[in-house]
This record gives sequence, structure tokens and C-alpha cells, in this order.
Amino acid sequence: MIKEIDVNKVFFINMIGGVSGDMLIGGLVSLGVEISEINQTLSLLPLKGIELTEKDVKRGSIKAVLVEPVFSKNLLRKTFNWDDFFDLILNSKLDDDIKNKSIRVLNKLVEAEEKIHGGKEKPHELGSIDTLVDIVSVIVGFKILNAEKIYASPFPFNTGTIKIHHGVVSSLAPATLEIISSANAPLSQVNSDVRLGELVTPTGSALVTEMCVFDKLEMKLEKIGYGAGVKNPENYSNVVSIWQGRQEERKNTDNVLLIESNIDDNSGEIFGFTTEKLLNNGALDVWMTPIFMKKNRPAYKISVLCDRLKLSSLSEILMNETSTFGIRVSELKRYKSKREIIKLKTVFGMMSIKVRFNINGKDYFPEYEECRKVALQKNIPLMKVYQEVQNKIKIYLGKMPQ
Repeated sequence: MIKEIDVNKVFFINMIGGVSGDMLIGGLVSLGVEISEINQTLSLLPLKGIELTEKDVKRGSIKAVLVEPVFSKNLLRKTFNWDDFFDLILNSKLDDDIKNKSIRVLNKLVEAEEKIHGGKEKPHELGSIDTLVDIVSVIVGFKILNAEKIYASPFPFNTGTIKIHHGVVSSLAPATLEIISSANAPLSQVNSDVRLGELVTPTGSALVTEMCVFDKLEMKLEKIGYGAGVKNPENYSNVVSIWQGRQEERKNTDNVLLIESNIDDNSGEIFGFTTEKLLNNGALDVWMTPIFMKKNRPAYKISVLCDRLKLSSLSEILMNETSTFGIRVSELKRYKSKREIIKLKTVFGMMSIKVRFNINGKDYFPEYEECRKVALQKNIPLMKVYQEVQNKIKIYLGKMPQ
């Protein structure tokens, strides 16, 4: 069977000199995002006195864009806590997609800080308005570019220390390291005899792990943008680059992860609840297989299919909601049929029909959730709803040109 080729826009974040929120904004502006568009979106926050400015600078031998915020005196003097940030997002006029992504990034920061320091923590260094502005601006910038697929290089790290509110810590701060570890993201040591300081900030790591995958990438390069960090060290180029290109990808294949665990001491109620929670939190599929374990004990193997970005959160659900002592993770290649949804008029109104393309043509299937909803609302057997929809499919096919 000949597989169709789909050419997609794709982006790659190359963390040459590390990554931070302002560096990513600079890279996006360098790539072509108008800073006025970002400022316009920032005006939807329930705050006054925020503006981003841009200027061309050099970091080492690389020309890059440095983005700097201009804040009102009131904002500069104010220290925010995590609840303040969440309230500002929720009470803003930002669209739901930007709100949801911003909240997920903030949650990464909060969870990392609480895990490292034990219990609820104030943002400290992250408590200025810069944190929220960086998060929203980066998410908005990629949205302007219609970036659906973003890849990233490994996070760079170097030996040495930095000083933060909690004292002297490694140059890869504990919260940053926790965010990277929780996302199972790769690290790469920078070979340098010079201490380079903090290459990756907590906000930078939270943004990259939320938006990006770290899979192998093949692409045709079209444009490169360079975002500058504030510091201009002599021994390395303090920039992040964002590449834009096109990727030739086979429509019917992708890579997914399979999470599995064998469990012999949970009830059906626990399995049912866990399955529902996994599916509601982004699992592609969940299923149970009856098995026999050691000592001939009957048990179930729970299997969860997911993409890489969901590994951490779904693994945590599985560990917390069941009695398992451990899980197994493997990578699978998935082959998918091309599909589409059409609408047909029935006695129940317009109903969705799933169309599957195959080598012999097309197959048509009623959409279960819509049929289920009709059956419950009208108190009729689900089978009768299916029969009505299937009859309409036959009529539709009979009218189609052969």
C-alpha cells in the first residue's frame, strides 16, 4: 500500500546557550513574530503598565534579538504569589487555549517548588511579573506561528553554582532539575573549563517541557531566529535558536508509549475508576488483560497507550490509584488509517459518521457517543439508533457515483 506523504510545518528549539522565557520570546520575534501582537495579547491581562521592547544585539558572533520588558513602577515594586498568577490568568480576556497552556506551565513550576522545598512555597525569584509575562508571551508567539509540532534539543548543563533565595545551589537549580526530570527530558553536559552559571531557568524549562517533544527530527530548514539572554559572556554565545521548517511525515504512522503493570490485589471498582481517570487525563487508550502471575495467582495487566508528553502524569495516576509497585514503559510505532468525519441527516437530526480509508476504498461507521446520547435522551434501544444511522449510510452510498 502506498502511504500518503503529509508535509507539515515544524519547529525546533536549539538551546545553544541555554533557555529562559525572555530568550524564547526574542527567538520568536527574530523568527518573524511582531512584538506588537504579543503586546496586544498581554493587554488582555487584568494589569496595566506592561510592554515588551526589542533590539538587535550580538552574543558572541551571533546576531540575536533581545526582548526587554518595560513595567510600571507599581508592577516593579509588587511581589506576586502563585495564587496571584493563577487569578490573573483566569480573570483575563485571553482565549481558553492560551489560558490552559499558561496554567499548565505554572503548575509545573508550583509542583517542582513544592516537591523540592517541601510544602507550599512562595515564588521568591519567580515572584515578579516577568514570570507571567514570559509564560504568556512565549505561548502566544508560538500560537501566532501556528506551531503545532515543536521539538527541542537536550537541556544543556554545566558544573558550578549559583546563589538563590534558598542559598547556594548547583547551576542547574533544584526546581529546574525537578521539572526536567519529571518530564523525562534529556540533558547534555557542556564541555567547558569556565563556569557558565545558570544556563536553564525554571520558567524556560517549564515552557519547553510543556510545549516540546525530544524525539529525533528530520526537517527541511526554512528560517532560524535567535533570541538573546541578558548577559553577554565572553566565552559562549548566550542565545537560543528557534528553527522553522517543514517535515515530511507519513500520515499513518507515529510513535507512542505503552505503560503496563501487573496487579493482583485491586478490585474491579478500582480498575474502573483508574481507567476513567487515565482516559480523562489524556491516555489514548486503556485496556485490561486477564493474566496469571507467580504462584498461579489470577491478576490483570493494565495497559495504557499515550504520547511521550503524558508519560509522567499518567504514570503518577497509575502509581497513586492502584496498588502497583512499579510500571513498565516501552515505545511503539503505530500505524493509523486515514480518517474523516461526515454528517448525515437522520430522523434524530444530523449525525456524525466516521469514515475510514483503506486500500479497497472507504468504510463507514456510526459515531458511538452520538448514538449513545440519542438513545439515552429518547429512551430507545441503542441498537435501533445504530440501525437508523446504518440505513442512512446505505442510502448515502447508493447515491454516490460509482
